[in-house]
Amino acid sequence: MSEMLNLNCTAFSFQQLTEQERNTLCWTQLVSIWQIIGRLLQGNVPARVYFIDAKFAPQLAYGLPDSEATSLLVGIIKALRSSRDDAEHAYERTLLRSLYDIFLEKLENIFRNSNNEL
Repeated sequence: MSEMLNLNCTAFSFQQLTEQERNTLCWTQLVSIWQIIGRLLQGNVPARVYFIDAKFAPQLAYGLPDSEATSLLVGIIKALRSSRDDAEHAYERTLLRSLYDIFLEKLENIFRNSNNEL
């Protein structure tokens, strides 16, 4: 929590953040984004989610590959993959998969469909 408060008081662009700061920001944002999507889907109502602002993946907007240092979405993908892969216990991996695997899959599809290697 203190890391996020510190980031809120810092005027850096995403690319200027350290790897740890980006990871903290990615986790904070992915939880918020996933909660919003979950609320959209309540009651089995179909929904489409668009990340229309180029700032989500600025290189992709120009047809270039993005990385976790340039794109919040790629950073979220990397954070989800690494936390799942680095989980110490089977129950942690199961929990992460049950909570976030569909979100991870859909984010990966954005870049797979654009021929952007992750």
